[in-house]
Amino acid sequence: MMKKCRYLLLLVLFIMPIRYVDAAVSANISISTNTTIVGNSGTAVLTIDAGGQHIGQVYGTFSCGALGDRDLQFAEMSNPPTSKTYTINWTAKNVGTYTCSVTGLEVGTVDPVGFNTISVASKKITVVGSNNSGSNNNSNSGGQSSGGGNSQHGGTTADKKEYDSNNELKSLSVDGYELNPSFTKDVLEYKLDVDETVEKINIKAQASSDKAQVSGIGEVNLTPGENTINIRVEAENGNEKVYKILVNVKDLHPIKVMI
Repeated sequence: MMKKCRYLLLLVLFIMPIRYVDAAVSANISISTNTTIVGNSGTAVLTIDAGGQHIGQVYGTFSCGALGDRDLQFAEMSNPPTSKTYTINWTAKNVGTYTCSVTGLEVGTVDPVGFNTISVASKKITVVGSNNSGSNNNSNSGGQSSGGGNSQHGGTTADKKEYDSNNELKSLSVDGYELNPSFTKDVLEYKLDVDETVEKINIKAQASSDKAQVSGIGEVNLTPGENTINIRVEAENGNEKVYKILVNVKDLHPIKVMI
């Protein structure tokens, strides 16, 4: 049944106006951190780039093992994008090494029409124990110090600094426009439509923590079609979260074809 649906959609795509672009479809995984500690959060992002072609369909599975996974099924004919992103937001609960990978990735393009089987390099996330040395239990049952002030568990009583892990935004907006949906710190992807006469937009954002750094804001140039704008928030401990704005520059004079 799934294959029949694919062939039917390809048949419809064939009778649509086609703009041929000599470009390769590619995909890659980016992770907010390679190593973290139990309790911290982060993101893994799969980005599919059609190199200027339009993406009509996506099939496959994006997984980071026990950290989470996503079904990649996607189909869009009215306004197919030239790139597509999928994000896994994870929280490290257990020590271990987790592999983020993609299986069965197929990308159907509109121009030119066809299916592309894509291989994606995997990424690994290593979760280690807490960076705290724990409580300094230096006294015996009689209240006397044992070891002259040095901990018998961990080798030192020196306090280790805990870095802020807050990588969320407090606010996100675009001058003169309303995001869809309205901004919420837990929502990572937003949409925005602008007229074809708009060449740039001004993005404003503020991090929840004053120790975090935000990039990707300010004036951003636009190109015709769909534009993916990434706003990255890097916490003090290095964990990164990516908020996305999908800006569609609308064609005010589209070519209409009656089938």
